[in-house]
Parts: sequence; structure tokens; C-alpha cells
Amino acid sequence: MNGPLPKWKRVALACVAAAIVVGLGSAWWVLHRARQFVSDLENNPVAAARVLISRWPEIEEAGFNEDEGTITLRNTTNGKEVTVGLNAMNEGRLSFSSESGEFTVEDADGVVHITSDKAKLSFSTADRSGTEFPDWVPLHDSFEIEGRHALKHDTGTSGGFNALTGRSIEEVADFYDHNLTILGFEVLPTRFLNAGNPSILLTAEDRTTERMVVVNITTEATKTRVALTFNQGG
Repeated sequence: MNGPLPKWKRVALACVAAAIVVGLGSAWWVLHRARQFVSDLENNPVAAARVLISRWPEIEEAGFNEDEGTITLRNTTNGKEVTVGLNAMNEGRLSFSSESGEFTVEDADGVVHITSDKAKLSFSTADRSGTEFPDWVPLHDSFEIEGRHALKHDTGTSGGFNALTGRSIEEVADFYDHNLTILGFEVLPTRFLNAGNPSILLTAEDRTTERMVVVNITTEATKTRVALTFNQGG
């Protein structure tokens, strides 16, 4: 059994949870930024969280209470606010509130559970050996996974990952076209050429099971980058 998540991940995931509540899809941005100053998040998590928030696109700090250990975030596009409480962080628990209600964030075995009186979401950033991805999301053996997430809720599941591979764009595209077709998806590949840099976007849908997989394949230096998202149900 894994131990509690490190403080930096708790702070980042609290911000991710807040992003979910205020309607932003910036989870990857938060986790990427959080990794850039791990030591600060470990030594002074509240102060580091404020720095993280100050660099967050479309989010601004609307309030801060040092004594209570709370930060209020505002979505600059729609004005929605959420207050994140960090005082229970050492126990592996966080809380936040918004106009949508009261929420708690707890980690268990590397899975963060976001609970309210209406729903429960599970958010995981486990490595590629984790089992949180459904079996209808293919993973190539050559992928170097840099980050992944999965959300489970009452009406479905969603998630995604970013990866690098030494395989070519065409090889990755063929891998997904072949395997998703076998799994019953209708695959639509679209090829782009931007300033001499080729990329391929595959959109795969299985209307019977309400499953969708989107794979964006691009070049990065001498390797190929794969950004995949998936969704089933609501």
C-alpha cells in the first residue's frame, strides 16, 4: 500500500479539484507547474500554492487568510469563486467550498477522492503501471509516460495522458488506428502540416458504448509526443 501523497501533490490536486468546480480544464497545467518547484511546496505549501495560482491562466487570487490557511480563487472568465482550505493537509485531507457546495479531498493509495453531497470523483496521477485506465485505452510499450490522470464519477469516466516515444508519427497513428478499430471504434484520422512540422489527430468514437478517444500526435525534437484523452458517458 502506498503512503500519503507528498504535500506538493496535495496542493496541486486541491487546485485541480477547484478547477473542476469552477469549470476549468487546466489539471495538466497545475500538475506540470507544481513539479517545477517541489521543494517550495514541501517547505511552505501555502505560500507556494499562492505562487502557483499567480501563474495560472484564467485564475486569480480573490482572497487569502493566513491564519485559517485558505485561498480563494476566482475564474476570470465567468467570475465563479472557490475557497481552498489547506490546514488538514498533513492528514492527507483538504477541503474547498463554492456556490456548488462543500467538498473534501482525500488521498488513498495514490488516488485522490473528491467528495460532495452530490457526487464523488477519483483523480489519479499514478505511473504507467497503474490500473486506473480502462482496458479500451491502448498504451504502446514504447511510451514514456510523463503525466496521466483519470476521473470517475457517477455517470462515466474520463482522463488522459502525455507521453514521448521514439516511434514515428505514422507508427503511432497506425498503432491507434489498428487497435481502436479492433475495439469497435470508428476512427477518423486528420493530418496537418504546419511550418514543416507534421502532426496527426485521431478521433475515435464508439456510439454504442458512448466512448470517445482523441489522440494528438506531434513531433518534439527527435521524438514523437502523444497527447491522449478519453471519455465515456457524462
